[in-house]
Amino acid sequence: MKIITAESGPRLTLTVTDTERATAKEVKNDFKGITKKLDKSVRSVSDLKKVIVEKHPSQEDLKGKYRGRLIRYRRQIQKVFNDFLMDVQSALEKLSKISDPDMLRLREILAAEVGELSDGAEAILDLLNDTDRDGFTKTLEQICAQMEKRQRSIKDVIDNQLFGHIDQDILGKMRISELHFKIMRRARILKQLARKG
Repeated sequence: MKIITAESGPRLTLTVTDTERATAKEVKNDFKGITKKLDKSVRSVSDLKKVIVEKHPSQEDLKGKYRGRLIRYRRQIQKVFNDFLMDVQSALEKLSKISDPDMLRLREILAAEVGELSDGAEAILDLLNDTDRDGFTKTLEQICAQMEKRQRSIKDVIDNQLFGHIDQDILGKMRISELHFKIMRRARILKQLARKG
């Protein structure tokens, strides 16, 4: 069992059980795999966008010559996103077993971000069923751009916030850059105390 105490602000002591630490390690490994699946999922949409934007087929070609290709892209996008979402769901369930308030907040943020990405995937799948839509290519580009932006946002939350919180607050690891910042901050406090004295 490990007791963690906040270093600044009001003192809050949170007991992190060995089970929660083990779960946090599992979650971190899960999210490393999830990040790769996230990249693969968004890449499947980007590949579709490249094909459509480069060739810029007419609506007749979308219904005819490109029909088979669009069906294959639709199946591929559906498969990789379902795989990604199943892993995310499992990892978020594990996160709920850690009783840290910041971890619960990060869980909510990730669920919302992934929900937005999932909405984008559904919009792409709906669009692929409606090749008659005016502005098909432009709509595809817009949805893809939003999904790529959401992908960067999700990776930022995972890499910087989730992993940082797990490493520092749950597992008790400290990064050298953080240590340097704390030393600098303590040096300023010491100078202020010396001036007052």
